[in-house]
Amino acid sequence: MPAETIAPYPYTVYTRPGCPYSARAKSILDAAEVPYEEFSLDGAPVPQELVDRSGIRTVPQIFDATGLFLGDSEAIELLLLGDLFARADGCDAAGPDHREAARAFVDMCGGWGAP
Repeated sequence: MPAETIAPYPYTVYTRPGCPYSARAKSILDAAEVPYEEFSLDGAPVPQELVDRSGIRTVPQIFDATGLFLGDSEAIELLLLGDLFARADGCDAAGPDHREAARAFVDMCGGWGAP
């Protein structure tokens, strides 16, 4: 998706059935009540177009509405936690301090670990 194109959802998530990391990413977005569009790759390999955009061959792959690759489930956790900390401070968007607070919170809770 070209950077100037705006998607109908704020996030697009590429997943695979049975993948615990895909399930984790979706559950994070669902818990935060963030709308997203999901594309399930089923048993197919990650398409080369996605590999070219993200640089990885694994799922989940999460993109924002402009097509910017955000990362995997850990990246989206930091993004959403940073946004929550920003909202608690009365800000519209998370800045570096909010992301650092999110990272410290995750570390305090025992790190990422497998879902």
